[in-house]
Amino acid sequence: MRTRALITALTCVLVLAAVCRVEARAVHYFDCKRCHMSGVSLAALGSVTTNVCLRCHKVDPLPETLSDNVSQAIPKGHFTTNSASDALQSATKVGFSPSQQVSHYWAATADKVLAAGAVPPSTALYSSRYAISSGKVTCGRCHEPHLDDTRPTLVRMANTADAMCMECHKGWNLGDTRGWETHPIVTDYAAAIAKPENAGKYKAVPTTGGVKGGIQLIPNPSTGKNMVSCTSCHGVHWTDSDASTDDGKDSFAAGGLNPGDGHLLRSDGLQTVGASPLETAQRHSNLCQSCHTYQIHGNAAETPVGCLACHSGHSYNGGSRNFFVLRSDVNTAIFGAKTGLSYPSTLTPWDDGVNGTANGYCEKCHGDVAGGAAFSDGRPTHASGEGCRDCHRHNGSVASFEAQNCDSCHGYPPPPAASGYGGNEATAPHAPHAGGSPYTYSCTLCHNNGAGTATHNKGTYQDVLLGAYAKDSLVTASGALAATYTAGTTTCSAVYCHSNGRTGSFVTASLAWAGSLNSIIGSGNHTMSTPS
Repeated sequence: MRTRALITALTCVLVLAAVCRVEARAVHYFDCKRCHMSGVSLAALGSVTTNVCLRCHKVDPLPETLSDNVSQAIPKGHFTTNSASDALQSATKVGFSPSQQVSHYWAATADKVLAAGAVPPSTALYSSRYAISSGKVTCGRCHEPHLDDTRPTLVRMANTADAMCMECHKGWNLGDTRGWETHPIVTDYAAAIAKPENAGKYKAVPTTGGVKGGIQLIPNPSTGKNMVSCTSCHGVHWTDSDASTDDGKDSFAAGGLNPGDGHLLRSDGLQTVGASPLETAQRHSNLCQSCHTYQIHGNAAETPVGCLACHSGHSYNGGSRNFFVLRSDVNTAIFGAKTGLSYPSTLTPWDDGVNGTANGYCEKCHGDVAGGAAFSDGRPTHASGEGCRDCHRHNGSVASFEAQNCDSCHGYPPPPAASGYGGNEATAPHAPHAGGSPYTYSCTLCHNNGAGTATHNKGTYQDVLLGAYAKDSLVTASGALAATYTAGTTTCSAVYCHSNGRTGSFVTASLAWAGSLNSIIGSGNHTMSTPS
């Protein structure tokens, strides 16, 4: 009997323990009427009194008395009505303009938003009780308010490998489609950058968490690989798209966040401004340059443009998808607003390849790349048949999208086997002019492109001292000489470098490129000095 009684007692203890585990105290351990009342809603946006969650989860919340009438708890997770994102004008459409924009939008009346790659989630646990959040985007779509205290953030499922994000934003969970609609989810960063076609385009180790402005690689425990995924670049709450601040709940509660742009970027968004145009452009490039080796567009002497001016992370183009997540509307200080940049069906949208028209993405700002008038910023056009990417690259050794130096195609100086070149480099003066013995002058000292008459890339290799383009001051003695080149005889004339160097009484020699090396170097008229 005693043994039977002991077994019965132990059984009761185990059952009670199991019940206690199942019935662990809820996070919201207070009277149901605290939330379930008339006049409040999960989808309300513009008031802390009408949004059921914000009534408690606000800045400087009051302690809540729990159901034991003894304990008190201060609500965690602080928000204001101005915290919600308006990146897609969802709030504006209902007559509210949030000023802070540091949190995922929580009051959408529809959960199918193609501009956000969003569709209704498929997992059954996202169907809230009584369908209160069905078809909407509310706090209750991601959080279950009735969970026990073993899951204090109340998320409906673990966000391992961004599984929660992809439940709704599955429209942006695409493979490598060359950024046709969205930046791809990179399931294995190391494998992606090791592909031959990606050589030189990515950092081996990204600028990652712990550094302001850097991304976070997302570990995928099921594969052991590091991913670039949604939360690599985005926060969910308390993220202001400003790398100068520390993101997070505590920073927000202390007033440490700046007004955001609603895109919830871990680095800088387009709303951030630096102390100079170059610094601003750099801030608009930091997020992309966390992984990419790409350069900003422009430099300190011009009006530089950051990556985010032309590229977005996703396609916000009203259904007109562009490759490389190019924006359909851009606005820069030097060129102003450009709209209608729609290139949904070509991987090479930079120039249209037609002389006299300027329908390419780059041409919309810079003008016709070849065969037309000067570019809209005053620079001359290039030769017929040339394209932007023939010389300009994102990730070249030369910063700011400048041409990749003549030597990237020709060598410096050109080697004897330069492609297509008919001259004899064994006797041509390229080596003494540029090879370091005795001089190391740049190609552009003599070579240039003339407006409408350029010979570059035409097989002649004689785009030299063309009259329609400004010449180097060393060649012209700061404008005192009218340096020329005669293609028929390959002769340079009135060039300061081939003069006696005397200010006001220049004596110059006309020298043929095809002449003897020794006669050119040994000429008493060949001085290559700085004008006095």
